[in-house]
Amino acid sequence: MTYADQIIEEITDFLTEKTKDLDNQTFKEVMTEVELNISDQLTALEEDEANED
Repeated sequence: MTYADQIIEEITDFLTEKTKDLDNQTFKEVMTEVELNISDQLTALEEDEANED
């Protein structure tokens, strides 16, 4: 497991706990949006790191 995977898992666990009272559809929508945002940020971070090399 990479460091990024570990961070994503920790964030997911945190959000799962904080959103446990939402109905399933709303929860899925929130988690999908969060996943997309994390993915976008990781891609940007990887691009920044590649540009530094």
